[in-house]
Amino acid sequence: ELQTTELLFDGYFDLLDEVQTNILVTAITFESREDTFYKELGKRDLNIAFADLDRRIQRLQYRQERYGIKTSIKALDASLSSVVNAWSKGCDFEELSKYTDASDGDIVRGLRLAINLLRQIKRAIPQHEFLQGKLENCIARMNRGVVDAELQLRSA
Repeated sequence: ELQTTELLFDGYFDLLDEVQTNILVTAITFESREDTFYKELGKRDLNIAFADLDRRIQRLQYRQERYGIKTSIKALDASLSSVVNAWSKGCDFEELSKYTDASDGDIVRGLRLAINLLRQIKRAIPQHEFLQGKLENCIARMNRGVVDAELQLRSA
């Protein structure tokens, strides 16, 4: 993921807290459905950060077009941000219906995709102990309950 690499080397993952990091990673991986309600997060600071990130990704998309690169970089999709914010802060899964009318499966899939990207980033930076620990905490905040695939398999 080109946008992940750009954001990593520009230090965004170092600057954001764990919840914000989870929101960012989910925005990278998530693709919302048009017919689904998503409550906006409404956090001014995070919205400013996302505007800057969006501009960076738009510049990358422009460069791709300019040099004739066919595969397009996906724009950030912050639709699931309020869900990720609440889930990363420990809410029960049932409470997430306040933030979206997406199906439980779509929510779980969106969170699991983000967890997978967090793990990939963590593996890519073995020398960066601070960020490794932070990403492990990010994963722990999201990979719980019905989202934890290993737990689901063990309890089946």
